[in-house]
Amino acid sequence: MSIFCPFCLVEHELEGDKRNECKKGDKINTLPQTYIKAVQRGAAVYPIAVIGYTGCGKTTYLSSFIYALYHKLPREWFSILVLNQQTIDKIEKDYIPFLRRGNFPPQTARFFEEPLILKLTIPEKKLNVIKSKREVILVIYDTKGGNYDSVDTIKDNFPLIKLIPNLVLLADLYSMCTETIEISADMKLHSLANKLTLALDELDAPMKKKNLIVCFTKTDKFWDMKGAKEDFGPLSHSPLEPKSDLKSYGKEEIYKASEAIQVFIKEKYNNFFEVIDEHYGGYCFVASSNIGCCQVNDTGSTFCGEYSPLGVVDPLLWLLNI
Repeated sequence: MSIFCPFCLVEHELEGDKRNECKKGDKINTLPQTYIKAVQRGAAVYPIAVIGYTGCGKTTYLSSFIYALYHKLPREWFSILVLNQQTIDKIEKDYIPFLRRGNFPPQTARFFEEPLILKLTIPEKKLNVIKSKREVILVIYDTKGGNYDSVDTIKDNFPLIKLIPNLVLLADLYSMCTETIEISADMKLHSLANKLTLALDELDAPMKKKNLIVCFTKTDKFWDMKGAKEDFGPLSHSPLEPKSDLKSYGKEEIYKASEAIQVFIKEKYNNFFEVIDEHYGGYCFVASSNIGCCQVNDTGSTFCGEYSPLGVVDPLLWLLNI
C-alpha cells in the first residue's frame, strides 16, 4: 500500500523495515504511526501552504490559527490530535508562549520549515456523512517571506509548492496602502499573485487543481479608521465570532463574506482578481485579524489588550466545505 508523505509530498510504498521513513538529502523524517493508521482508515489529508510577503504576518497567523482551534471554536466542533513531536514543540515553544506574553512570534528564519501535522475529528452529528466520525489531517507548511520576492526565489527555495493543492495567500492590505509610496496597493497585490502564478506555471503545476484562499490580515487596523468603509469595504468591520452551528457558519457566513469581499476586490483591485479568477481552480476571500482588538506598541513587537483572533480558521472551514 502507498501513502501520501507529508515531508516530500509524494506517495510512499509501505513495505519493509524503512516503510515509514522519508529521506530528503541527508535528513531522514519518520512518518508518525498515528498518521499512517489514520490515512489507512480513510482520513482525508489536506496539504496547505501559508504564503505571502515578509511582514504580512504568516507566523503570527499560524500561531493564532492554532490558538483558535484550541480556544476560540466551540469545543464540540472538533477534537484535535497533534501527530508528531516536532509539531508539539513548535506549538508549545514557538507559537503559544509568545502570544500569551503579548509578543509576536519571531519571523520564520528558514526558507522552508518542516510541516505542522494535526488531525481533526469531526463528530457525525455535525456533518452529513455516513461514517460515525470524519478524520481530517492538516499538513501545514510555513515558509520565509523572502521566498516570494521573485519568480526565481519561489522556484528555487520552495519547489514543493508545485505539489501543494491548497494555498493560503496572506495579504496585508493596510501596510500596502499606508507604507507603500512608489508602488500602489493595486500593483503590490497584483505583483504577488502574478509572481506566484508565473512560478507555478514554470514549475508545471496543475493550476486548475489548486485552491487559493486570499486571507486579508491585520484588518483590525481598519475597524476604527475614519472613512474605512468607503476605502476598504467589507474589510472595514470585524469578522464574525464562530459561535453558530458548524455547518451553518461554514456554509453561510464564510461564503457570504467571501462574495462581499470579491465584489470589493473586483472593483478596487481588478488586475489582482483577474489573475486569480483565470488561473486557479477554486478561490475564496477571507478577512482576518491575528490578534483582534489589541493595541500594538510603537516597535511593533508586542501588543496589549484582549487577545482575540478572528477569521483565522475561515480558510480551513472553506477548504473542508462543511
